[in-house]
Amino acid sequence: MDKLPGWIDIGHEALLSFRTSRPEAGVAVVAIRGEMDLATAARMADELDTVHGEAPRRLVLDMSGVVFLSSMGIGALLNLHRECQSGDTDLALIPSSFVRRVLTVAGLAEVFTIIEPPSQEADRRRLA
Repeated sequence: MDKLPGWIDIGHEALLSFRTSRPEAGVAVVAIRGEMDLATAARMADELDTVHGEAPRRLVLDMSGVVFLSSMGIGALLNLHRECQSGDTDLALIPSSFVRRVLTVAGLAEVFTIIEPPSQEADRRRLA
């Protein structure tokens, strides 16, 4: 994976990278790319706990760059979902097609609020 400014790599082979931004007051967006598995899920869960601990009104996980999601990754997402529900944080996911498929097969697609990623055409129009 190419190294982009602001991305934090997890693992010596950069199996997972994330970047946290705060586009507006009360909103945190954690962009995740790579593999959420046994080797990376605990570190990713720590970052998500840190961000959630800042008590944003809305927490968005942009998982459009996630290419693998194991049961450990699912566990981290479910723990975060429970924490957000017990607090006052609205959690939403932007899943990759792979993440969407895994959540659907696991019967968890309805548990999370899913945000559709903007289409490339919409991006082109917005940037034109």
